[in-house]
Amino acid sequence: MIKKTHFPVMALIFTCLFLVSSPLKAQQGATRSDSSSIVCDTLIAWDSIDFCMPKMPGMVEASQLEALQPAIDLVESGMNFIMAYYLPDSVYAHFDMHSMMGYDKYAVVFAVDALKGLPVGEYELAYFSEAIQAAFDGESWKSISEELEESIDNMEFNTPVVAENFSTDKRVKSTVVLMDVSVDNGLGASKVTVCAIMNVVLVNSRALILTYYEKYEGKKSIKVAKDRNEEILNKFLKANPNK
Repeated sequence: MIKKTHFPVMALIFTCLFLVSSPLKAQQGATRSDSSSIVCDTLIAWDSIDFCMPKMPGMVEASQLEALQPAIDLVESGMNFIMAYYLPDSVYAHFDMHSMMGYDKYAVVFAVDALKGLPVGEYELAYFSEAIQAAFDGESWKSISEELEESIDNMEFNTPVVAENFSTDKRVKSTVVLMDVSVDNGLGASKVTVCAIMNVVLVNSRALILTYYEKYEGKKSIKVAKDRNEEILNKFLKANPNK
């Protein structure tokens, strides 16, 4: 059985593979009443709290894109709630579900349903982040990979490598993960190495996950990904100040 602290890891890998999100019943183009300078692509209610999904420079919040819907159940799987899916402008304009391995430089924001109603402080934030990191090791990863193999055909997952743990804000714990994904569509195998940054973010006593994805093409990719992740993260934190 998959532990609750493994749910974010499952979502991270699923979103890495499929670039999918879920349709949300949300207020489009909403403006936060506490700051007229912050424009939300969507204002999402989860666990009786409103969360602002801000506009991101060079990206489109694409969670309601019809072409994304076939893989919704796989991503959420009754475990996670996808709040926003940010695609680069160029990808959104030519989105093709049949070229799942071709895109990077995107971000996903989601909540773990098992954490509903559970207040989170800095101590719990650190604990939750450590539990996620531990999910990539040994027996924990074995149970996750077995679940993945049962859920997805013709795909192979190598054990992810935790490249770095860091924090640039007391409300955030970040983990850089490198992982190889191979897909065999019957015409040959395709392989990509992904640099994924998983940020556990504390917002109004709730823990949310913001992940950013970039193709790994050497050490420089980690720096590039961290810089872009920081830009997106700062925008998200500004849009969701603790109250």
